Amino acid sequence: MSVMMLRESNLLIRFLVGDILNPSKGGDVDKLS
Repeated sequence: MSVMMLRESNLLIRFLVGDILNPSKGGDVDKLS
């Protein structure tokens, strides 16, 4: 598995978990972008 795939899946997991924990914030992806 390439680094890019790991990075993308990690961001996706962060987004999903963040969305579950903080639906109003929309996850950690907004902070990273």
